[in-house]
Amino acid sequence: MMLNDIWLPEDSDIQVTDVVMGQQQLTMTVSSLAAKATCPYCGVESVRVNNHYYRKPLDIPLAGKAVQL
Repeated sequence: MMLNDIWLPEDSDIQVTDVVMGQQQLTMTVSSLAAKATCPYCGVESVRVNNHYYRKPLDIPLAGKAVQL
């Protein structure tokens, strides 16, 4: 079974590339499968990655551990 089958809905445009379970948190690395995206601010389409960043959702603990995507 692939990581995507476990964590994401079937029609998701992202894929899980790595999962690391630590003592205090679960860290998931995900990437987009979309060939292009539209800027939510200016509406311009882009076909290249402009930046990478980390998100730390605090409201979705898993098995008593913080989750970092």
